[in-house]
Amino acid sequence: MAEKRKPRNPGSATKRSWQPLKKTLDENELFERFFETLRSRARRQGLTYGELAKNCGAAWRRGLAKKQKLMKEEAAATDVQAFVYDRWKAGQIFIEPPSRRQKACRVWHVEVARAEFPHAFTPTGYQALGLTEQSLKSAYEKLAPEYIGGFVPIYRVRRDLQAPRPAFDQLLRNLNERPDPVIELFPSDPRDVTEDQKEDCLVRGDTLLVRMKWR
Repeated sequence: MAEKRKPRNPGSATKRSWQPLKKTLDENELFERFFETLRSRARRQGLTYGELAKNCGAAWRRGLAKKQKLMKEEAAATDVQAFVYDRWKAGQIFIEPPSRRQKACRVWHVEVARAEFPHAFTPTGYQALGLTEQSLKSAYEKLAPEYIGGFVPIYRVRRDLQAPRPAFDQLLRNLNERPDPVIELFPSDPRDVTEDQKEDCLVRGDTLLVRMKWR
């Protein structure tokens, strides 16, 4: 005798096929989530780009992917640097450059960074000095015709701007370490520069960076 089949539940297929829509943050929510994450998570240590993408959550990553017209949520994680860089240009965040102690940039909420890096928010800080990407580019372009290929000595640009070392170094690193670098930095034989000139070059780890070129 054939086994009787149980009657199909008409709604079962619908239940299996129906999936709730994944939440995606809109543009305003992207900014709110970003800054709230920095306030709550970045105290005392800041966040790397990867940590930011993780702590902001999947809905934030999907929203960023949509804003940047990317096809996959995962792709947004690689574009976090561009999002962060735009916030930095607007003076809304602080970026701590890499150092011997840490290998990656760390992003800080400005209010938190003021307490951790007070020197960056005094008159020696590049933002307070009006030291910007445009002022750096103007100084570079004025000097570039003197050098074949536009490889301008970093110390000459610094001296032209009369920029204090901490502020100038921070701006140079930020422009070089963004996803689409604005400038390239090059080492040189230390014998090619005097001890006085070395003081106004840029040091990264154990490397003396002597020349820069605008891309």
